[in-house]
Amino acid sequence: MSRSRKIGRRCLLVVSICIALGGCAMGGSEHRSSSVVSYLYPNQNQPEAARADTDPLLPMRIGLGFVPEQGLSHQALTERDKASLKATVADYLQQQSFVRQVTLVPSAYLRPGGSFGNLDQLRKMYDIDIMLLLSYDRAQFVGAEPASITYWTLDGAQLISGARNDTYTLLDAAVYDIAKRRMLFRAPGSSLIQPQPDNLTLAEQVRQDSLLGFAQASSDLMSNLRQQLTLFRAQLERPAGHSTKADNPVSHRSAH
Repeated sequence: MSRSRKIGRRCLLVVSICIALGGCAMGGSEHRSSSVVSYLYPNQNQPEAARADTDPLLPMRIGLGFVPEQGLSHQALTERDKASLKATVADYLQQQSFVRQVTLVPSAYLRPGGSFGNLDQLRKMYDIDIMLLLSYDRAQFVGAEPASITYWTLDGAQLISGARNDTYTLLDAAVYDIAKRRMLFRAPGSSLIQPQPDNLTLAEQVRQDSLLGFAQASSDLMSNLRQQLTLFRAQLERPAGHSTKADNPVSHRSAH
């Protein structure tokens, strides 16, 4: 085997490990995340085929929860952080005319790598049609020289670069039709906090930047979620003559 092919295989192995772990650090950093990709597609498996008679119904019954972290010694977001964001998202969803109910799903009920089988269980347990999966990615380049982190998202591999003591926070809301195994839309939110001159210790600065980064990323996510819901609502409201079942896969639920 040629030298170039050996190097290529080693690079491919490194990338594969990065994807499996949800993120890799280069140059020194602290990286914590929960990945929708790792949860829904463990080992990069393809979702099973959907059943033909399970179109989502209106008004929708939505479950809302954070995908679990994998292989982490501690979480970047506390359960209080998660509960706060879940409540904000749920309140806004509940205001939509096409939403019947929003159910907050405890983190313990979403299993690492549970995939659509886990979502099927939640569908039966909570009587929901749609699942909004929240996830996060936080990189803090604490005391490090300029560094980068590679992580895997629904849009593919992305590279985060940061300078000394930068804090990068990414939040993501991915909305899935459980029965059809299909993403309806997603809304990201991000924040980059750069250190400011002050009298704080490094530990205090890291904590403050973490809180500020989460607040900014949450605000950005909500802004994008409002835009995506506006587009989604417009799709639902299109006249029947301007859409087909393929591009508007919803039916109306009879009142009970």
